[in-house]
Amino acid sequence: MKFRIRDVRKLAMGAAAGVLAFAAALLPAPGAQAAGNWQFVQQPLPYNVAVDGASVVPFSATSAVITEHEGLCGIGGCWLPEYVWTWNGSTMTPQQASHGYDYPEGRTTGTAADDLWSFGYPGGIANGGVEHWNGSTWTTYGFPDRFSGGSDAIAVTRGEVLTIGIESSTSTRRPAVGRWSGGAWSVTVLPSPAGKHVDLDAIHQAGPNDIWVTGETTVAKGVTEMYVARFNGTTWTQVAAPALNAPYDLVNQQMAGTSTDLWITGKKTKDGCFTSLRFNGTSWTTVPTCDGTEISSVVKYGTTWIANGGSTGLRKWTGTAWSPLPSPRTTGTTVTRFTAEPGGAGFWTVGKDTTGLFVSRFSGAL
Repeated sequence: MKFRIRDVRKLAMGAAAGVLAFAAALLPAPGAQAAGNWQFVQQPLPYNVAVDGASVVPFSATSAVITEHEGLCGIGGCWLPEYVWTWNGSTMTPQQASHGYDYPEGRTTGTAADDLWSFGYPGGIANGGVEHWNGSTWTTYGFPDRFSGGSDAIAVTRGEVLTIGIESSTSTRRPAVGRWSGGAWSVTVLPSPAGKHVDLDAIHQAGPNDIWVTGETTVAKGVTEMYVARFNGTTWTQVAAPALNAPYDLVNQQMAGTSTDLWITGKKTKDGCFTSLRFNGTSWTTVPTCDGTEISSVVKYGTTWIANGGSTGLRKWTGTAWSPLPSPRTTGTTVTRFTAEPGGAGFWTVGKDTTGLFVSRFSGAL
């Protein structure tokens, strides 16, 4: 990952905090609201600040962290101030921001509001790194030499985080997982086709000692195939994935579920169709969506799988197809991010409509 010189703008949290403190923390949604129990959370921003994306890290029904970056971010990357709030079920409280620049919609994970990991280019570190929040201070850890990570991450246990990236000790981009634990990094290069570049999109914990990654293998110029690998607590093994009209396969992949009910979603490069893959522990089922529906990520709510439909709103899985659901708002809603809540009591959406950016939580019956 090449480091670029950017126009650095520092965030004055002290001055912003005064504005944040008195701003309303929870407001009703403007415009018509869809059916269902949607709770809209308003991020109180300093005066004259605009944001273009948000990220939610939920921990329970009454605890979450919301991050936003000042935007827009132009072509070539940028360093953007990050705003961080904690949510207690009803109100938002600002906390000291990290320096997790370059990712406009955030790359943040954690196990609790005082155990957060924010990925980016903190302090101008050339190949990136991560900052850890312990409830009072942020501490920066740069990535090891020849490893660039941060495109996706999961917090496994308190004080331990895994992130995906590439290892560049050879001329081939080799898929790798970086693990921070016990005060040090360890990097594991994953099995992959010899001499082929692999770029990872997502990492997911499907259960205890059960970690999955997915991405794309470059087999020729402009031609990719799916890449899937799995960790069983001891070793990483590459997993065979459906060909999907090989050699064209999924990009911008996301994962959700367990090892016996696992979903991978993405977009096919051949025809532009959004495609869902479902793994039952033994075999894959392919669910193509070529009617314009944008199935980009899924979460399980109760016994129902819900999909983020992008500009086509929300969808639910009927067992044979993705069926429309009422969206958070009815004024041209686009859902850009979608996050499950631990315990299954709710799920979070980040989206846009004609009134602008919104963050909302759903609970209750569908």
